[in-house]
Amino acid sequence: MPLDPQARAVLERRKSSGYPALNAESPLELKRESFNLTWRESGPEVHSVINRIIPGPDDGIPIRIYVPNSGGPFPALILFHGGGFVFGNIDTYDGNARRLAMGVGCIVISVGYRLAPEYKFPSAVEDCYSVTNWVFRNADKINVDKKKIAVGGDSAGANLAAVVALMARDKDGPTLCLQVLVCPATDRNFPSTNFDESEIPKGNKDWWWNEYLRDESDARNPYACPMQAESFDGLPGALVITSEFDELRDEGEAYAERLKQAGIATTCTRYRGMFHVFHMYPDSIEAARLALNQQCSALKNAFNL
Repeated sequence: MPLDPQARAVLERRKSSGYPALNAESPLELKRESFNLTWRESGPEVHSVINRIIPGPDDGIPIRIYVPNSGGPFPALILFHGGGFVFGNIDTYDGNARRLAMGVGCIVISVGYRLAPEYKFPSAVEDCYSVTNWVFRNADKINVDKKKIAVGGDSAGANLAAVVALMARDKDGPTLCLQVLVCPATDRNFPSTNFDESEIPKGNKDWWWNEYLRDESDARNPYACPMQAESFDGLPGALVITSEFDELRDEGEAYAERLKQAGIATTCTRYRGMFHVFHMYPDSIEAARLALNQQCSALKNAFNL
């Protein structure tokens, strides 16, 4: 189907607000600033927001804890932002974190992991797994039910969520309830999805991967490219959301199929007429509202809420 009219309107508005062109010869910091300040939708008020720096493998890791109400203990979603491993931060994804916290009734811990190219793989992975372990170890102190912890993210953040799930299994880490993967990047060398580029031009996923990985050998490491994992046994259930006009669509759906083949309870939904990470705009796109509700419902079910 063609690009959804609501999606087209959002892309035009985003473009007019300065969304960066990755092929332009502008400095990285200018691209990064443009990405971080591009128009995004805000989220609802939450009971409280706590900014912290927790110990990390290299230095302190910033996190932001969103608390939905005065009750508790709460289930927790550890959220890893998108941005191709290069862009994005906690502030960029503030609205998304707020919507999930209030939509589910859980604590959301948003993670400010180290970014490439200053910090190549595996820096982001190490930070995200460190935060996951910290949440588990400190659950009582932050009013979290350690038996109800999920991970999630979109694009590069979905990659990191899938990798954290693999690492938790391999390293006898925390037991996770669910992995929420929106438009996930799962494999450096997976063929880009073919779609009508007259509707929307493709991005440049090679650019992101080149900035993130140290060399091509990293592309064979399942902690960089989770599609490379030999086994998917023992992983938590998954919700995988893909969009029609997204060069990552096919690899996201292939990843979901690998999970299903391993007997992992997995729901995979393709949203027609949508673009990469469309879910960030639920105030403007009906399909994004549906995707938000789908994420919230999946998390509630995983948390037995």
